[in-house]
Amino acid sequence: MDKLKIIRTNGEEEIAELTTDKSLVGNNYLKLDIGGVPHYAKVGDVVDTHMYTFNGVDGKKYYIKKEIKAEENEESIEITDSYQFNVADGITVIKISDNVKDRYIKVSSGMSISVEFVWLHVGVDYRWKIINDEDDITVWGTTTLRNKYMKISWSGEINKHETDADLTE
Repeated sequence: MDKLKIIRTNGEEEIAELTTDKSLVGNNYLKLDIGGVPHYAKVGDVVDTHMYTFNGVDGKKYYIKKEIKAEENEESIEITDSYQFNVADGITVIKISDNVKDRYIKVSSGMSISVEFVWLHVGVDYRWKIINDEDDITVWGTTTLRNKYMKISWSGEINKHETDADLTE
């Protein structure tokens, strides 16, 4: 579940989990629109969690709302040997970091993917390959010298990135 860091005017910090189910947040909540979908974050009992208040010279109380942007967590896994996984729900692009170049690959939610390392030149360097297990579509890349390593990352922000390769076709 995504989390939102709230910093109050007095410097106190609170971590609130985001949900699309309003019934889970009670009476004290913060509502955010993320991609057109309402999300709710349960917050503590402090009234000024998302706004500043002050008394004007005219004796009236004023509220200044601050725009809040949810920080999305980027999830990742580091791989050093053969590996198999299923793409998380809602993910359409994965980022591959191999210490040479970042690559963005189009995928489908729930897709079964395998990662393998093979020698490019025996004893010198490896190539990696990512395979769509259902269709045997393969994307290749090269690692640094004698290094079987890659990091696969995914998030809603990565989904927006233009892709270098496609495992769906």
